[in-house]
Amino acid sequence: QKQKQQQQQQQRFPQQQQQQQSQQQSQQQSQQQSQPQQEKGKKSGHPQESNFTDDLTKMSRDNQRSALGKRLFPLVEAIDSQRAPRITGILLDIDAPKLMELFNKPDALKERVKSVQDALDKEQVAAKNNKQTKSEK
Repeated sequence: QKQKQQQQQQQRFPQQQQQQQSQQQSQQQSQQQSQPQQEKGKKSGHPQESNFTDDLTKMSRDNQRSALGKRLFPLVEAIDSQRAPRITGILLDIDAPKLMELFNKPDALKERVKSVQDALDKEQVAAKNNKQTKSEK
């Protein structure tokens, strides 16, 4: 019986050892894969930021505007989903470098969106007042 127990333990031990080794290998691989991304992030603040900026410099003005709009729209939509298309269009009139700063500064983006919202609200009130004035004549 002792021999059987020893044999069983010997059979279990290699299985456990193999499991431990495979777990260690998978952990090492995941660490190695995350390191290059972390290093890129340390250099530019955001891993994809420098690639996006490099791509923008190679684009025509219209293509820059389109690329920035695609990136800006979801951020604006999270703040004001109803008027996101219009607000995004207005914000795209900002210089590309200043606009790029807004991608990294959520508070600054919210502030800009708020100022556009205020301007749109004033425009809407003015249009409503103008419409009432015309109907009274």
